[in-house]
Amino acid sequence: MQDLPGFWRSSWSAELAAQASAELMELKATEQAVYWTEYSPIDGRTLLYSADFIQRQPVLLTCEDYSVRSRVNEYGGGAFSVIDDLHWLFINEADQQIYLQRRAALSQPQPITDYPHCRYAEPLYDSAQHCLIAIEQAEEAARVVHRLVCLRLDAQFKLVARQVLQQSADFYSSPVLSADGLRLAWIEWDRPDQPWTQTRLLLAERAAVSTPWFDPGVTIKTIAGEQGDAALQQPRFNGQQLFALNDQAGYWEPWAEQSDSSFVQLTQLQADMAGAPWQMGGCNYWPLDQNQLLITWFEQGFGHCGIYSLGTHSMTQQLFNSASRIRHLAVTAEYIIAIASYSQAGSAVMLWHRASATEHCIKQLSIGLNSSDIATPEPLHISTSAGKTTHAFLFKAKNSAYSLPDSAQLTPLVVFLHGGPTSAAYSVFDPRIQFWTQRGFAVVDINYSGSTGFGRTYRYALQQRWGEAEIADIAAVVDYVIEHAAINPAQVVIRGASAGGYSALMAVAKLPIFAAAASWYGVTDPLNLRQATHKFEGDYLDWLLGDPQQARDYYQTHSPIYLADQIQTPLIFFQGALDVVVVPEQTQSMWQQLQRNQVLTEYYEYPNQGHGFRDSQILADALQRELAFYQRLFIQATG
Repeated sequence: MQDLPGFWRSSWSAELAAQASAELMELKATEQAVYWTEYSPIDGRTLLYSADFIQRQPVLLTCEDYSVRSRVNEYGGGAFSVIDDLHWLFINEADQQIYLQRRAALSQPQPITDYPHCRYAEPLYDSAQHCLIAIEQAEEAARVVHRLVCLRLDAQFKLVARQVLQQSADFYSSPVLSADGLRLAWIEWDRPDQPWTQTRLLLAERAAVSTPWFDPGVTIKTIAGEQGDAALQQPRFNGQQLFALNDQAGYWEPWAEQSDSSFVQLTQLQADMAGAPWQMGGCNYWPLDQNQLLITWFEQGFGHCGIYSLGTHSMTQQLFNSASRIRHLAVTAEYIIAIASYSQAGSAVMLWHRASATEHCIKQLSIGLNSSDIATPEPLHISTSAGKTTHAFLFKAKNSAYSLPDSAQLTPLVVFLHGGPTSAAYSVFDPRIQFWTQRGFAVVDINYSGSTGFGRTYRYALQQRWGEAEIADIAAVVDYVIEHAAINPAQVVIRGASAGGYSALMAVAKLPIFAAAASWYGVTDPLNLRQATHKFEGDYLDWLLGDPQQARDYYQTHSPIYLADQIQTPLIFFQGALDVVVVPEQTQSMWQQLQRNQVLTEYYEYPNQGHGFRDSQILADALQRELAFYQRLFIQATG
């Protein structure tokens, strides 16, 4: 069997694939050095590194027993900030408190906050007031409260007082100061909205930097979003001028405050310059001066980076051209820095020298595969029966030790469904995808309706149509790939995590085309999940499926648990016991119902894992079990 696609052997084991799941997370810079965080699946920690622009050698800053990760809104982000090259701030994963770390004493981080019932994110240092402005999430009397707070410090960076700046909104993110210290901007939004549906951009102003932000004389006004017609993100200042990404015109593009207090669109690219802000701390554009913007954007699913002229309304220079996704920009007088991802290499911290227009690599993640063994993405843009276009990436089976002798040799197909669902599949090296292509599977990774990177209309195509719109997309993509890519139609399997797991379950309930399916901590009962999940996503299901008080029947017809009697497809489930986003009972109840229906099914629960497995051994175990599950079914089907 080992010569048959789906059974190819590979030295790139599940363990190596899991270890290659390391990720570069966030990026910041001073004039002397770049700082970034890196998630290590080997020990499950996120570590902070720095490299100066002269030596360019990564230096580990995080000491043992610490991990740099915020869990505000569960998804975190905004886990560190740099005061200067001798002092920086980070959120420690274990206790979610803010710590100060000094270069002179790396092994002795100093706690600033000590509020066990609180989590923090995006600490911002105000040098004029010697205080921190931060996002606070507090658990109080069985409810969760989000605030924008000011933490006043003494000369030794010890906390003197905590003052609440804002708490009337349900959520806050992205505090940012103008260079002169007189203006403070942030994003806020209220339930039932999400940060990718409707938000507001607010601005606080003070007459002098000696005035505290909590002083009654500070003025606060809404700059944009008051009409509820836009999702704004990533506020940023150039001098005193305030910028933000705004999707009011259909795409997340830069807008800016004008002298007459209007807020106007600066680019007309009709391209998303960022994805949905599930995590805080993103940076996808940067005002370079009064006439130029550094921007990233998506085009047909591929990421780009360039310098845009506001005078000519054209791109004057493109950067990091070999990358297929650009994340987390930072800018100094001499360099443009980015986290760049590639289709045939690991993600990297890259420098662009502005004067010479040359690239330099500071750090690149190892992937452990030769280029001859890496399957690369082929973009697909497929017309559906509804008359719209669905996007996907096709990866064909690839292993240098094997060949497909002729077009009659059909391969199995794994359908990948990203989570969110307001998220995206990217054209980058993904060790999970390569694990399958190495073994003779083709993979199609679908940017179904509701995915980001294709504008507001495409993103909104899933509104109150979850479990329906994306299922039509899945059917269209699978039909197309079977017809055009030498796929064995009897060996098509589907897998997804979280929201992708929900869609995989809905697909096997509605489409008789799958030999098997895998759900990684997938949603099975949206109605019950709505009552059990955390505050950040507490109303998300209403946006996806409708108000359950008015649409209870619709919820049931779009819930895998209520469609279990329609499922005959073998299913394998993976679940974290500590998951608070999709609680274990969701998966357990579905698995038990399928067992009662005598459907072939397996269930694996990992005791120390939450939403998204962060331990490489767990990742490897689940991957290997999923592969073995499919292979057993293929063998049984062929006799």
